[in-house]
Amino acid sequence: MRPLDLTGQKFGLLSVVERAGRKGSQALWRCMCDCGAECIKTLGNLRSGHTKSCGCLRSVVTTEAKTKHSMYGTPAYVSWSSMLTRCNKPTNRKYPDYGGRGITVHAAWHDFSAFFADMGERPPGTTLGREDNDGNYEPGNCSWETGTQQGRNKRNTKLFEFEGVAATITEHCERLGLNPSTIKSRVYTYGFSIEKALTQPNRN
Repeated sequence: MRPLDLTGQKFGLLSVVERAGRKGSQALWRCMCDCGAECIKTLGNLRSGHTKSCGCLRSVVTTEAKTKHSMYGTPAYVSWSSMLTRCNKPTNRKYPDYGGRGITVHAAWHDFSAFFADMGERPPGTTLGREDNDGNYEPGNCSWETGTQQGRNKRNTKLFEFEGVAATITEHCERLGLNPSTIKSRVYTYGFSIEKALTQPNRN
């Protein structure tokens, strides 16, 4: 049987460099963490998702949680903490939709100060969103978004193109001054094309 080779594979913040012997029945692997530190991890911990970093991730989260700086507990801090948890903690209920499908956090953003320097304070009524829903949490792909913007960016949100604009039915109706219920009924109940649904006059 061909020996297992994890060289070059990525597990959380860890990139496998080479095999590093055994520990009992477990194969050991030398890894390079995104923070720049080297560490030795077992095959079991890497594959199970139990190990995500050299220990820096846990250290950062623990240190930040205990820090009494003026940003602790602010909206931006809460969003930062939630972002890390859903991307790096398999037991989090949202992990399957984030870390579980490969969404990662920019290495520098594991430090709240770096995250805040890029994103700033969270405006009222917004949450942390990604422009590319399949992209990572990183500069250039993240912004503070309203609930409407977040809803539009969900993977299951249906967009319709009309007059060169790709938008939801509700957004088209807001732009054109139409009743969303009427247009949705035309599309989903009667099978109208989006163009016909948006342009056909009401009978009355």
